[in-house]
Amino acid sequence: MGIREKVLLAVIGGFFGLASSNIARAGQIHICAQNNDPDDWKGMWHWGDVHIPAGTIFDEKDPPSESIPGPEYSSGIITTSGATLSRSRPCQSVTGEAVISSEWHWNVSPVFGDNSTSYYIYGMMQDGDLQTSFGSLSSAPSDGLQAAIELYNSDFTATVLGTLDQTFTFDNGDQ
Repeated sequence: MGIREKVLLAVIGGFFGLASSNIARAGQIHICAQNNDPDDWKGMWHWGDVHIPAGTIFDEKDPPSESIPGPEYSSGIITTSGATLSRSRPCQSVTGEAVISSEWHWNVSPVFGDNSTSYYIYGMMQDGDLQTSFGSLSSAPSDGLQAAIELYNSDFTATVLGTLDQTFTFDNGDQ
């Protein structure tokens, strides 16, 4: 095999390697825990790892608020698989979908990853409704996610990797 053939194989192999890495990222949500206060960062792991369950919704507004309607065009995203974040591994990628809801003003689908849009944890789907009060999700004080959000003011941000072209549609009371 001559040099020309080797270069051609390297170019083709590089192209397919790049294409396969983009395919692996398509339709994923990259979630990270963060806290600017070192004491709070240490404390948020007191209950162990923090589990972000499937059905967690993130909103592009910061901070999200139930009482303030979203902009005319706004995107929300939902995890379709869970993530377990730890002090040593505070970020993880999971599968997800775009959210459409006229009640919550989410109306963008598909959602394209652009590395400049951050999403913030908003709530979780529970029994067909969106629960935005983390205190209502669990009364157990050992709930790591609830404690991290309520006691330590921790942020859980997400970015979209690839394109979320599947859509989850709901309005409270529809399901």
